[in-house]
Amino acid sequence: MRTFSLKQLIAAVCAEGLAVAAIYAGILPRESVFVIEALLLMIIFFYAPSDAAALFIASIPFFLALPLGAHADNFASWRPLLIALLFAWFIKERIYASNWPVLFRTLSSRIAPYEWCALGVFALATLSLFVADNPAWGLRKIIFLGNIIPLYIVVRSAAHKKPEQKKFILSVGLAGMGAAIVSAIQFIIVQFSSLYDFWQHWAQWVTPLFYGNALAKLLMQSNTWFSYYAETPPTLRLFSVFPDSHSFGLFNLFAASVALFAFGMAKTRVARIWLFLGWLSASFLIYLSGTRGLWISALPILSGVLAIGIMTSGRLRVLQRAMLLFALTYAAFVAFLYVTLNTVALSVAFGACNRSAFFCSRIVESAFIFPENAWLIGIALIFAAVAVGITYAVTIRVRIFDEFLPKMLLIPLLMFLLLLPISSVFVSRMHGAGIRDQGTALLLQRASSILDLEETSNKARMDIWRITAQAIAKHPLLGVGAGNYAKVLGEELDASRRGASAHNLYLDFAAETGIFGGALTAAFFVLLIYAAYRLFHDKNEHVIRIAGAIFGIYFLWLMLYNFFDIVLLNDKVLLLFAAVLGMFSSLFIAAKRERLPV
Repeated sequence: MRTFSLKQLIAAVCAEGLAVAAIYAGILPRESVFVIEALLLMIIFFYAPSDAAALFIASIPFFLALPLGAHADNFASWRPLLIALLFAWFIKERIYASNWPVLFRTLSSRIAPYEWCALGVFALATLSLFVADNPAWGLRKIIFLGNIIPLYIVVRSAAHKKPEQKKFILSVGLAGMGAAIVSAIQFIIVQFSSLYDFWQHWAQWVTPLFYGNALAKLLMQSNTWFSYYAETPPTLRLFSVFPDSHSFGLFNLFAASVALFAFGMAKTRVARIWLFLGWLSASFLIYLSGTRGLWISALPILSGVLAIGIMTSGRLRVLQRAMLLFALTYAAFVAFLYVTLNTVALSVAFGACNRSAFFCSRIVESAFIFPENAWLIGIALIFAAVAVGITYAVTIRVRIFDEFLPKMLLIPLLMFLLLLPISSVFVSRMHGAGIRDQGTALLLQRASSILDLEETSNKARMDIWRITAQAIAKHPLLGVGAGNYAKVLGEELDASRRGASAHNLYLDFAAETGIFGGALTAAFFVLLIYAAYRLFHDKNEHVIRIAGAIFGIYFLWLMLYNFFDIVLLNDKVLLLFAAVLGMFSSLFIAAKRERLPV
């Protein structure tokens, strides 16, 4: 079997990117996508599966829609490629029907607990078709999700080997770089064009190449490409090749996780510099995407790592560490409470008390008057004491965590937080040509709106969560059926193409497949993080500990973000997640076979 060198992999991706640019510019006809598809199919069948998978991963941002006809121009080109990749993998790994009983016994012993949860979700989704108003929509969703599995299987089978691991890391980096280059082009365009002209041009000429004309027409009317403010002009939210900015933010989260993992393993100074710049770029773009859910999801993680760092520091005695942590936790929690209550007070001024009697009660008003606010001080003291107790237990008493975790992750997390004000300066330059606003704190203003219960996006989410909870209570066993969530909101099924969802991955699956489906979805991420924790405790190999620490933190970040959106189900985002998950699972299964305790 033929293989790619790293330079050949880079050259192939660059050629593909140039071909896509030529199609956009009209130099090549749109039908040239079939030629690109044919070349990728040839590579899949003539090269090693791991090499073909590496090229596939690097190509994720450049996958176009196949123009099969006037009313069928949105079929993603990656879908037949993954079917071919699985078929080629079967052949080259000599997996035939006669060997399947042995293969099944072997695989069942190597399936991780979180993988069983994923299989359970698929089973419940299939059963839910029997109660769905429109089973065809559900079947389409199941086939879509299943279509991504071949990429996970191939990466999982090979990523624990050093040569293949390097190629997969490079391929994720190339995918992130490709998406970043397109977002940089967007930033440059709005320096010379109005936001409206950019909007119409991108929706009319770029979006159809990637997603077809139907979505392009929709995005010409409504999208999430801009942030709006009360007293300043709107700004662009970078979204690259994606249909929405949230998908771009999550895509960069996965790219950042792999860059940081590779940084931890790098041996040379030059490699570490490049990988650090890659991580910094991906983290920076998370802010420029305007995805507030990713920002706020980082705060509890940063707080936890900082607390562990304080309690495992060897420079202070245990009592001194506990007192320092108590003081910091108390101050931070009081500040959080007052910022929240101040936001509530502002909401009251704009009529929020018409929606909830709590907003107009003496409880909110008394929080700012001493000694009536003794209740708030008491809550903060209790919270700080509980936080110190838990941190002491997991670091000193039981030693679930040690100083390795904060040494590995505290500085990157703090740097991510510090990128917020820097990113805000760039956002102030994204109003479009001819508009020069002097405000440089727009991202800080957007971040503060997270706690504003009357902000349009926040209010809509809470209303949708309430409606979804009612639907789950009404259909607890099998939900309304996979792919039929739009019925929960009383809309037509094609509203899902317009973004109709629960804006919460766990509620979305619970509404479609029942309470057990939602619970298995949550259990998937919990067990995934636990698997990373087990790698983190592998004392025999430094690389395995690094993988456990970094992937565990980023999987936790993803799990928390899923409470605010379902963009993990965007095809390009889900493809990159499958690749990253396959890399992690390969390391986990290999380590489990060799030395991890059951």
